[in-house]
Amino acid sequence: MLLVLALLLHSNCWALDVTLQWDANTEPDIAGYDVYYGDHAIYGGTGAAEGDSPILTSPESDENPDPALVEFTLHLPDCINFYYAVKARDDQGRVSDFSNEVFTLSGTAEYFGFEEMP
Repeated sequence: MLLVLALLLHSNCWALDVTLQWDANTEPDIAGYDVYYGDHAIYGGTGAAEGDSPILTSPESDENPDPALVEFTLHLPDCINFYYAVKARDDQGRVSDFSNEVFTLSGTAEYFGFEEMP
């Protein structure tokens, strides 16, 4: 399964709210998604209001009413460069490969996405 992330930003230099959006997993045993973030691509992020990386989400935490899409917003403490990726998790605890990666640049409303992880 390939998860594709999109990024919607609301940015200033006091905080960074990042909304990640991806195609929903259609398998019946989906338990949620693991949202990874960090200031480099190893995703050891800390400080988001939602918790440290990875953040384990459930289908109930989906912010998008469209069942084909999943959205999750991170509330980050300050403006530094962050990288993001997602894994799907089933009810047996098995996880998918990483999605494509996106990142934000400090103090900007710019983001960059990658088609595949290296």
